[in-house]
Amino acid sequence: EEYTIDKASLKFEGEIGSGSYARVYRGSWQGKQVAIKKLHQHHLDTPRVISSFKEEAKIGLRLKGHNNIVRLLAITKTEAANEAPELVME
Repeated sequence: EEYTIDKASLKFEGEIGSGSYARVYRGSWQGKQVAIKKLHQHHLDTPRVISSFKEEAKIGLRLKGHNNIVRLLAITKTEAANEAPELVME
């Protein structure tokens, strides 16, 4: 897809914060400062959580250009069914 990228293209620079199901990191992608949202490791065997995370990504892509919402720039590619993508945000 147009918005999917390889995980190798991201550079993680430090944790910004953590929530109940994901951590957010400061990072860079294509020379830009970004936030990278990554699902907690212990949720990777919970299909419902992975599905919810992927749905968040789909919604984020549909809301591009909305002034009141942090823009989702890209999603990392996943290979396995129990692998969650990382969300790359402005």
